[in-house]
Amino acid sequence: MWVIPVIIAVTALAGMNYAGLGKHSAGFMVLLAVSMLGVGFAEEGMFRGLGVVTFRVNGFTEAKVALWTCVLFGLAHATNLVSEGPRAMVQVLVTAAAGYFFYLTRRVSKGLVVPAVLHGLWDFGTISAVVVANKSYLGAGLFILADVIMVIILLVRRHRIEPAANAGPA
Repeated sequence: MWVIPVIIAVTALAGMNYAGLGKHSAGFMVLLAVSMLGVGFAEEGMFRGLGVVTFRVNGFTEAKVALWTCVLFGLAHATNLVSEGPRAMVQVLVTAAAGYFFYLTRRVSKGLVVPAVLHGLWDFGTISAVVVANKSYLGAGLFILADVIMVIILLVRRHRIEPAANAGPA
């Protein structure tokens, strides 16, 4: 399932608002990049690191490990309901789905570094769409398209994704 991390990387790089970022200082871009990389490592460490290990140690099947870490990941973003109202519910649902993409990236890469870097890159790309006030960026649509494509791939290939009952987790 290396196709998922590849889609994440290509989308983040292709969908990035380079022109909008170019209107800001190098210091702004470095701070944004470091911040998003920090978010990537923190969230992956918490959900695909601590969360995955905790659920596994407590006897959850791998499918339930994936499900519950994704649900918790989505719910962690529900705090945005306070500042953004009900429209943030879409973000909660999309974030839960993205959690599965990062979970699969953890499984295929057998670690947290690749999903953490890709998570930071994805966040940097999505935030780049709004770095210019009051100006829409059409490239942001690539992130939505990529989410839809990855969901379709996962639905079609689900039987090949789930680990065999006797196989150990990655």
